[in-house]
Amino acid sequence: AGSAYDTACSLEESYIHTDKFRLRFLRTELMNPILAAERLVTFLDRAVEFYGEKVLHRPVRLEDLGKDGLELLRSGDYQPLPFRDRTGRRIIAFVNNFGLCFPIHVRIKVIYYLHWVLTEDVETQRKGLVGIHWWPCSASKRSNVPIPFSDAAKGAKLYAGHPARVTAIHVCLPNSPNFAQFRSILALGLSKETRYRFKVHKGEGLIVQYSLHGYG
Repeated sequence: AGSAYDTACSLEESYIHTDKFRLRFLRTELMNPILAAERLVTFLDRAVEFYGEKVLHRPVRLEDLGKDGLELLRSGDYQPLPFRDRTGRRIIAFVNNFGLCFPIHVRIKVIYYLHWVLTEDVETQRKGLVGIHWWPCSASKRSNVPIPFSDAAKGAKLYAGHPARVTAIHVCLPNSPNFAQFRSILALGLSKETRYRFKVHKGEGLIVQYSLHGYG
């Protein structure tokens, strides 16, 4: 079977044929045409896998998230912040238990949608996104959901081709041995190019806030 891009090329009319769509991936890959083409093709494959072939005809919409995806958004575990950091990058905060009570494909599906929406503007396409994962010291009753190692492998695969350049990932966790394995699994769930931007901050709330402040 051919790729989703091959299918899109056979369509007479599609937003995928526009310069606006292609420039989005060029800016994300800092004007590297080879990397941009790879990201674009992978993005379309993943988008069709998550949302169906309708996303070859028009961009992903909120309604495409389905019941579980909408419930995850309403839970507030994933929150785009209404401001940028000091360098102008958009920020997504992952709080509470990061949506771990939802299957991995639902979580990635919602992240793809958020990345698509947040990178509608040219500035974010150029400067990228920052993710802040904040696990509260007083964990909620849902926070004890275990993370299977299989989720990490799926996450690394599904996360490839997302429509935004993630320039930094800050994970804020209590300074406890219980979270050592958790940090490792989070790192395994990242793509290779994203993993070196992964920073862990350990400690109580105020200590972590001071640590984050140093990164803008």
